[in-house]
Parts: sequence; C-alpha cells; structure tokens
Amino acid sequence: MLLVPVADGKTALLKEVSRSARHLGPDGGGLTALKPDNDAEKRELLEAGMAAAIVLKGERPSVILPKGLAGYLDSQRGKPMHKLTVRGNGADFAATLPSRLVASDKAWVVVEQAQDGLYVNLYPIAPIERR
Repeated sequence: MLLVPVADGKTALLKEVSRSARHLGPDGGGLTALKPDNDAEKRELLEAGMAAAIVLKGERPSVILPKGLAGYLDSQRGKPMHKLTVRGNGADFAATLPSRLVASDKAWVVVEQAQDGLYVNLYPIAPIERR
C-alpha cells in the first residue's frame, strides 16, 4: 500500500510508484517493468493504473487496458519465465530480485527483496479487457 501524501492520484501513479506487469503461466512467472517513453505511454499507464484501482475497490469486475499497452504486454509473453516454487497460496521465484508471490481473495501480492529494502507489488485478480 502506498501511503504518500500527494495532491492527486495522477501524481501518485506517475511519480510516486513504479509500474510493472506480472506474468504467470505454466512455465513460471515474471515481472516486467513498465517505463513510459512518451506522453502517450504515460497516459496509457495512468489509465491502466486507474482501471486496476477501480477493480481493487470492487467497482468493476475486469481491468481495461489501452490498446498500445495491451499489445506491448502481449509481446512480453514469449520471454523466458522464472521457475515458480509453489508454497501454500503463493510461490517463490528468483527473477532480477528474489521474490515471493502470494494470492489473496482480490489481488496478487509480489514482495521483492532488494538490497535497499522490500518492493511490494499489487495486482488485481481479474480478467483483462483490451479497448
């Protein structure tokens, strides 16, 4: 959870948090950092972040991804996955950072162990729609 005083949600999503995508499949799991290169990509990441927040609040059943971001994420599916070691309602995997993936009733939580501390990632458990 991000508890940072900000003027608005847009500031939090664009400056106070890093964005990433979680990939899970039969061969393992992984995380992809999402770093916008231009204003259009910033806008798409903002839309996706807001859509994820709406799902986490229980106001929508699915996350709506903008077309460009959805296409980029689809292109990442062919990349090698990191082996998952399943433990209870979660799994461990070693990507760039050693990570623990845990499922709750509404979200996947990924905790990454970095040299400077822990990174906590939150992803809604929901279908994805492309617009």
